[in-house]
Amino acid sequence: MSYRNCQECGAKCCRIFSIPLVEYISDLDGNPEAYFNLHENVKVIDTRFGKEIVVYSRCRALREDNTCNIYGNHPDLCKNFTEKTAHRYCVPRGCIYDPNDTYGEDFGV
Repeated sequence: MSYRNCQECGAKCCRIFSIPLVEYISDLDGNPEAYFNLHENVKVIDTRFGKEIVVYSRCRALREDNTCNIYGNHPDLCKNFTEKTAHRYCVPRGCIYDPNDTYGEDFGV
């Protein structure tokens, strides 16, 4: 299912972000998942990129109507999130920028 706009999906991508687990050097910890999974609002999941640390944290610039309070002045990571770049992100399932759900991940948001 594809949403027609970001307000319709509840601005899912503004409620989560993910970081590749590969960023954490394995010789620091043989099982870094155990550490991250002990934290509130954090989960390690398998995605098309491999294991990702998913942080459930609402963006402070997100208004109640799911629009951006700093639109036009928002970070480059937000500006660059388009249909042409969706393949580079862990996109929530049903995202308008992923109309065929080619890249969508189930984050439970």
